[in-house]
Amino acid sequence: MKPTVTMRDALSDPELLGNALQGDSFLVWRILLIAAMGEELTDSERVIFKKFTAREREPLQRVSELAIVGGRRGGKSRALATFAAYVGGLCDWRDVLVPGETGVLLVLAQSQHIANRF
Repeated sequence: MKPTVTMRDALSDPELLGNALQGDSFLVWRILLIAAMGEELTDSERVIFKKFTAREREPLQRVSELAIVGGRRGGKSRALATFAAYVGGLCDWRDVLVPGETGVLLVLAQSQHIANRF
């Protein structure tokens, strides 16, 4: 899998994902998603990353697994839906798909009511 645009750029571009996680309340989510894709953080972002992960630095390589513990109304669904849209639509998967094969991204929700919100 190869990103066609960085997560940072996608989250900044209103034509891509720039409207999905706007504002200060989603700053931590934006930082976590950028770091999860292996992108380097700025010094100010790294301070926030360390506060929420207890890690000194971001991984600097795409993570294979991301575990999130968060309370109700913390933005998990919106952030992970944004992440799914990114990996499904803004990443090139030709290196793992055979010619003619169509990739499928499965996104599940706890209930249909919750799924219909997005």
